[in-house]
Amino acid sequence: MTAFAGLRAAALAGVAESVGRLRVHVIGHSHIDMNWLWTWPDTLEVIKRDFATILGLMDEFPEMTFTHSQAATYEVIREQAPALFSKIGEHVTGGRWELATMQWVESDLNLISGESMAHQLLQGVGFAQEHFGRGPSVFLAPDSFGHAGNVPQLARSAGASYYYHHRCNPGGLELWPAYWWEGDDGSRVLALSTHSYNGLITAGAVAEAALRAHRHGHSSAILFHGVGDHGGGPTREGLQALRRFADLPGLPDARCSTLGAHAEEILAANDRLPVHHGELNTIFEGCYTTHVEAKAGNRRAENGLATAETLAALAGLNERDRLSQAWRRVLFNQFHDILCGSSVHEAYEENARDIAFAVDVADAVSAEALAVIEARADGGDIVVTNALGWDREEVVVAPADRGRRDAVRLESKDGSSTPGQWTSDGLLFVARAPALGTASYSVQEEDKEAPSIEIAEGPLYITAETDMFTIRIHRASGAIVSLHDKRVGRELVGFGTRRGSDYLDSARVDLALNVMQVLDERFHAMSAWHLDDVTAETSLIDGAASEVVESGPVRAVVAVTRAFRQSRLEQRIVLYKQLPRIDFETLVDWQEPSGLEQGIPNLKVAFNARLAGTEAWYETPYGAARRPADGQEVPAFRWADVGGADYGIALLNDGRHGHDALGSRLRLTLVRSAFDPDPESDIGQHRVRYSLVPHVEDWRRAGITRLAAGFNQPLIARAAPHGAGRSDRTWSPRLVGSPGILLAALKRAQHGGDLVLRLQESFGEAGEAVVEGLPSGSHARNATITEEVVDDIPVNDGRFRLQMRPWQVATVLVTE
Repeated sequence: MTAFAGLRAAALAGVAESVGRLRVHVIGHSHIDMNWLWTWPDTLEVIKRDFATILGLMDEFPEMTFTHSQAATYEVIREQAPALFSKIGEHVTGGRWELATMQWVESDLNLISGESMAHQLLQGVGFAQEHFGRGPSVFLAPDSFGHAGNVPQLARSAGASYYYHHRCNPGGLELWPAYWWEGDDGSRVLALSTHSYNGLITAGAVAEAALRAHRHGHSSAILFHGVGDHGGGPTREGLQALRRFADLPGLPDARCSTLGAHAEEILAANDRLPVHHGELNTIFEGCYTTHVEAKAGNRRAENGLATAETLAALAGLNERDRLSQAWRRVLFNQFHDILCGSSVHEAYEENARDIAFAVDVADAVSAEALAVIEARADGGDIVVTNALGWDREEVVVAPADRGRRDAVRLESKDGSSTPGQWTSDGLLFVARAPALGTASYSVQEEDKEAPSIEIAEGPLYITAETDMFTIRIHRASGAIVSLHDKRVGRELVGFGTRRGSDYLDSARVDLALNVMQVLDERFHAMSAWHLDDVTAETSLIDGAASEVVESGPVRAVVAVTRAFRQSRLEQRIVLYKQLPRIDFETLVDWQEPSGLEQGIPNLKVAFNARLAGTEAWYETPYGAARRPADGQEVPAFRWADVGGADYGIALLNDGRHGHDALGSRLRLTLVRSAFDPDPESDIGQHRVRYSLVPHVEDWRRAGITRLAAGFNQPLIARAAPHGAGRSDRTWSPRLVGSPGILLAALKRAQHGGDLVLRLQESFGEAGEAVVEGLPSGSHARNATITEEVVDDIPVNDGRFRLQMRPWQVATVLVTE
């Protein structure tokens, strides 16, 4: 016995009677990191090696049990080693192999969309049901870098009763071994946690597991055993040691078991467990930005596949198999190390190929569906299609032949008209399109152009007047040093320009809006993961060149270029005459290395708003979270917001996640270098779009979640097909009722011909969803997120109603 084990044995002796009644459940586990410090061919060999080794050990040790997640690994065995797959099925039936395939892979749980989470669950649980005749009850997330607040609800809906994790235990230094995790909506799951998800079976490890359980008042403990992140799993030596421990005085009863068995003992003991409400964050804050191209690609694929699913459903096309294969590529690349930027360089070359495949499939399916949908449109020159579940008013660019026409207007079939503006990309105009529908526009020539955005150019500033704002842009930086909101008579920048009583022409440009900042972190290890001490912040307030490159009745564009350090930035600041937002289209040629001499450089953009009494809110997968505005880096999905009940600002993004808020300052991290494990991390060109939305009232009443969804899935404007309006129309659902409830997804069911409607309560307020427009004779049924029928929903006159609790995600199957 080692000295460490001897100390533990001595500690056990003091509580021998209590510990004598305690059982240690020893959980066999193989932690297979997908494409972490290796690439897919190596991962493939690890999967086959581990499954063969584990099944061999199960033959040698009849008492051995094994718990394994990640349906993607089982699919490898099913395809390439069918004999092994058959043996797994036998052990699943016999209770020795515990399925934990709640997800396709052990994904990141902060950076992916809510619909990606739904697909992870659908593919993971569906695989188990199809091939093993049962779904898993354990959600295994041992190494995920944080856990969003709606995970308990989604996991419970998919059939999970228990949730195991290692990171972000809410007990602090106490590290609760068991507790109730209560999600945003109030759903609860029994959470289990240990100090590590890897390890060996030793007397000291058994003793430590028992003592930890005893300290927290439990009579059941767990000990994970399995070697390495490169697979490995249980060892013969460990299993032999466990047999010897049965006769070793002073040690508790320790035996091979499952997480489910341990959880059932915890529940049967009726222990009073602590409760944690909401998300489990944060850790590894650098991962919200490192390898930003993988995050941008993931978002692009998520948006494309969600759009394709909706359009295919509206067109009546069955593209389920093609889309499912594309989704599996995306889901695989949501593995926590890949998406979080902590894999080797070669893994991101494979990632780029997978994302390109998924985007190509999504684009092809969308094009086929649009051909059907547009054929039903009401004629005209341009058809605008809305793939989201609410009415929208947004700027679109449509292909159109200018010919000799200068001034034009766009006329819709309802008689309304809007000015057009010719650009190098096509014809620009503000379109209105109904939920899940189309709008047709005709191009009409005008005698003179509609009034343009007023622009005044001076030596220091460019000033623009839109219908909503007066905006002043500092030429030397591209920062917005004054933004006056005409709707409420409010100035958003405190001291961006000279005040009338000042003696000098001085100001604080660094405290304006859209201020580029370079941050330098102190050199530290695990640079891809950790965001460490910042030793310097430099605001880039000089050296840029700004000029007006476009101005018309729809938008004006100010181009800003600058060089800094070894890098270069080009930005188009887009101002809209009619819309209350400002877009920033940014190209960064990032050439900042990281290392011992350079530290870890970051590029952030800061928005310093003059607001009092602010709250900081961030979108999460199918939810939102309020967090302290203390300057810490936190993850967000498509938007972040600082403000209060009467006013605020939101920042929308198309593929960035790292944010921080300090008081009323909101920052977005655009790019970040790291040297470990990829010394070339993030070097190169990066494109990013973000948008500033000043809003009256809070983020809920301003519709920020809807605006962010639209920013990511724009209206689709295309030339109208010949003979439009001649095809038969099909139905599409219309959602009315409480304003916080969204029709978040529309797709074909994974099996059968039903339509799936995903409803999301997005305000954190109870409400009622009313869905109209169902064809006569339709049936509606509540379902789990994995599309298992729960009960019927009454349908009257083509309408059904559904009461929803705060933050609830509801899945409804509709049969025509």
